[in-house]
Amino acid sequence: MKYARIDTDDGINTGKYEDGTVHTGTATYRPDQYDLLAPCEPSAFYCVGRNYGEKVEQMDYEIPDEPDFFIKPPVSLHDPGTPIPYPSFSSELTYAGELAAVIDTACKNVDESGVDDVVQGYT
Repeated sequence: MKYARIDTDDGINTGKYEDGTVHTGTATYRPDQYDLLAPCEPSAFYCVGRNYGEKVEQMDYEIPDEPDFFIKPPVSLHDPGTPIPYPSFSSELTYAGELAAVIDTACKNVDESGVDDVVQGYT
């Protein structure tokens, strides 16, 4: 099942996404009735870096014994179709496909059996 977060004349809504149509608990929106938004409004991104060997080699980075962990601010998330500004202060800009888990519950040390209770979805 796919979920979407949308901006409509009725405000921001979340619902089930089926072939472009979004069904909330109280309404149905066609693609011309909403703007697609990022899946959530996070307080922070907890990231893992240098964990994909081919990309690390491509960038000529040293491969660490363990992946790097770092935090990004909420402004790092853009709505679909929003241009990504290129920083003028950087001489190195690259891209990579990313997988994000959307977790909508405060949690810590979750057992494997409890993951479905805290993960809203993946994007």
